[in-house]
Amino acid sequence: MTSPQRVCAVVAGGARALEVLGAVRGQSRPVDAEVVVVAEEPEADPGGANRVSLPAGAGVAGAAHAGLRAGLAEGADWLWLLDGSAVPAPEALERLLNVLDDLGGLPLPALLAGAVVGPDGEPHPDALPMNRLTHKEVVIEACRRRLVAVRAVRHGSILVSREAIERDGLPRADYVADGDDLEWTARLLRDADGYLVPASTALRPDLPSSPSSGAPTVRGVRNVIDMLRGPGWAGEEKLWMGFNAVAGLARDLRSHPGSAGPAVRGIWAGLRSSGG
Repeated sequence: MTSPQRVCAVVAGGARALEVLGAVRGQSRPVDAEVVVVAEEPEADPGGANRVSLPAGAGVAGAAHAGLRAGLAEGADWLWLLDGSAVPAPEALERLLNVLDDLGGLPLPALLAGAVVGPDGEPHPDALPMNRLTHKEVVIEACRRRLVAVRAVRHGSILVSREAIERDGLPRADYVADGDDLEWTARLLRDADGYLVPASTALRPDLPSSPSSGAPTVRGVRNVIDMLRGPGWAGEEKLWMGFNAVAGLARDLRSHPGSAGPAVRGIWAGLRSSGG
């Protein structure tokens, strides 16, 4: 397979959106179109890119939804979603596309994710993917080709096919944040394949201030419950995800006993939601 004819970069807002856009324009393999999501009153003009304005409070999920929707209108075969916090290396896009040129026996992916690293060059703790535990033949073949078969990935640097988006939809803007990336990519990869490409990197300079869990929020708990009820996960996956969610919530409540109220409201909101 040859590299796709058209790639549209989508910079979904973020504190480093203009820095990320500069890195996009310095890629060894140039993109064919650009979309930048900005606040209603941006501090700086993105300079020539297709600009999508977003009201305050829409969050990264809303920015990703709006940016990808605009990117589809550019007629690209693949959309490169960058969350505005991770700056891609100069050869990041080229190394993602190289995988498509030499898949060997691997299925054509619905998405390819670049590795998001911290300032020490190690994988960023907020951007670790969820590895695929099924399809053993694909998992083994991916390892042989220095790839990682994934079931869901985090925001950062994601190259996703137009076909996959048209089949399974855009990120859900109502998530605002807290798991919108896992919900969306799990949906894309439920009946398709995706790979992490360690050779393609993006630098996220900011590390979490503390490794400890935060207090449960209404939005965060609601999103987890909604995701478990949605179409992204199936069968035993939902059982495993549910177990991890309950264990994580119990751990967070032990650390923040005063947050039981938001947790209960989040559970109720999740049960009342559409579930995808």
